[in-house]
Amino acid sequence: MKREAIGNILNFMVEKEGQKIPKRWADLLVREEEQKELIRALETHPDGSQFVHEGSLYFHDNVNITKLPNDLVVNGNIYLYDNPNTIELPKKLLVRGFLDLRDCNQITKLPDNLYVNDWLDLDNCEQITEFPKRLYVGGNLYIRNTSLAKKYTKKEIRDIVASTGGEIKEQIIMY
Repeated sequence: MKREAIGNILNFMVEKEGQKIPKRWADLLVREEEQKELIRALETHPDGSQFVHEGSLYFHDNVNITKLPNDLVVNGNIYLYDNPNTIELPKKLLVRGFLDLRDCNQITKLPDNLYVNDWLDLDNCEQITEFPKRLYVGGNLYIRNTSLAKKYTKKEIRDIVASTGGEIKEQIIMY
């Protein structure tokens, strides 16, 4: 673990004694002020031009953001799992790491031309009922406990994704 991460964890324990501990200590790697500044930038970003973020984005639990810029490139991972807020995914999204949408029932549709360099986790996302056009997943696709897993076989999913110009490079995990 990096020295900065250990420092953030220790500072959290001292400064926020008696408060709820985050589900993931990784949340502490992003300082609160940096997170607030990033959210302001994302909320005020003009649509139609590309927004590139270096690093990972953490939007789970109680982060108060409802929309991401329409042309978003994240050179890291996106954590949107278990977010109680409705978040509108961008019309064009490229994630150089993984995209974690577990338990995000507020998300009803994946954007067309979705490119995820690593794995895509849609476990327990019951509201997503169809695949986007030109979906690319460089790792595994996780769709346990979803309407997609109930509706299609693994072969049918690969055929649907391929028919629109997309690809799933690794396994489809649906059980």
